[in-house]
Amino acid sequence: MYENIETIFSGEEKDTDVGGRFEKEVIEISKIVDTVNSKSLIIINEIFQSTFSSDGEEALFNILNYFSKINVKWICVSHLLGIANRKDDFINEVHLYNTTGKENNYKIKKV
Repeated sequence: MYENIETIFSGEEKDTDVGGRFEKEVIEISKIVDTVNSKSLIIINEIFQSTFSSDGEEALFNILNYFSKINVKWICVSHLLGIANRKDDFINEVHLYNTTGKENNYKIKKV
């Protein structure tokens, strides 16, 4: 059981009164980082779409690795496929899954 479940989903730029979508997502993830503990579950969906892939991948990797370091469980869906190449760089073991695509009704398969 988890004490708390936190979520962050990619937002639309028009929904923000801060600089932009990336900045909004960084602020949201920062608030989550400040409140989680080993009894938390974090669900992240498609953040950092509005920045360069390499920058988004580096930021996301560091965030997810921090969660791993403090034993926070997380689930992350991302278009930043370079994260998969860094699987062995994570502090704790990470399981990767791919979807098969629309033609197969998005079945999830372990990599």
